[in-house]
Amino acid sequence: AQLERINEFVEAKRKLATFYNEILGETGCFVLPPQEIWAVNGYWLYTVLLKKDAGISRDALMDKMLKNGVETRPAFYPLHQMPPYKNYPTKSIFENADYVSAQGISFPSSVNITEQELENIKQALHHIFISVKP
Repeated sequence: AQLERINEFVEAKRKLATFYNEILGETGCFVLPPQEIWAVNGYWLYTVLLKKDAGISRDALMDKMLKNGVETRPAFYPLHQMPPYKNYPTKSIFENADYVSAQGISFPSSVNITEQELENIKQALHHIFISVKP
């Protein structure tokens, strides 16, 4: 049944991504999702990378967002960090996977997100990033 509404859902997700790109882009503290000219990003999740020089850690940002009533999630954990695979030694180093895992944060991405919820997210981010700027 949801497939019948796919265009509506993708449109809502892209509109939400435009909101996040604007708000998060203003801070200068995030690496925003890339948009290739040959592809249409459906933004199933809106996930960004917090820059290391943002003045706040990813986990501290998530905690402050939660204290402001906004639930966020860490990016996906790399396979080599998952419990079933941690005991298998490897000589490989997965710098990119570790970086994305440590710095990645997913913001609320529901197609049913309300204007009030978006305003709360905007205000929380504004409050947090005003307080961490020197």
